[in-house]
Amino acid sequence: MYRWVVRLVYYPNVCKFVNMILSEDPKKFIGIIISLSILFLCFFSFGADAADGFSVFSTGATAHTGETVTISIKNTEVSLGSYSVYVNYDKTKLQYKSSSLGDAGSALPQASCTHIESDSQVRYAGATSSQNNVQVKAGTVMTITFLVIGNASGSTPVGTPISVYAAAYDSSAKSISVTSQGNSVLIMPSSGS
Repeated sequence: MYRWVVRLVYYPNVCKFVNMILSEDPKKFIGIIISLSILFLCFFSFGADAADGFSVFSTGATAHTGETVTISIKNTEVSLGSYSVYVNYDKTKLQYKSSSLGDAGSALPQASCTHIESDSQVRYAGATSSQNNVQVKAGTVMTITFLVIGNASGSTPVGTPISVYAAAYDSSAKSISVTSQGNSVLIMPSSGS
């Protein structure tokens, strides 16, 4: 290979160089081109992941007063060291029942869900146990179950927001770009209204 690089420097015409390589061993030349193409694609695919950032979003739900609803907090695929998700809800309309880790949420070895009643908030925190980033697949970070306690007046449904905020970091504690999107629980009027 070194011999070819030296020849490239000394050949004034690239076409002569390509002809020389093809005449010596065409299979080796094709192998080099394929290897360089794969290497080139790897560099660009890693750059695309970093530019895209990370996204966390909530699913919505529709229910009547007295029914339970389950909200899923989902994420896009990313390589990271740690991340946190904060989900806020209106405790006059929704009563927290439970939460659990999803497939993406449990991908980090140090992961947990915590309910903070006074803040009307459910928090997810996950971190790696090493100095390396972990590839977190797209999926469910956590699911949260609420009892609908709010009422819809008349025949008009009432929406109660589920707001989501997230922060993510790589293994060297450098912030990763995160977009967060909440949703709502739509409380339907009772059938007697």
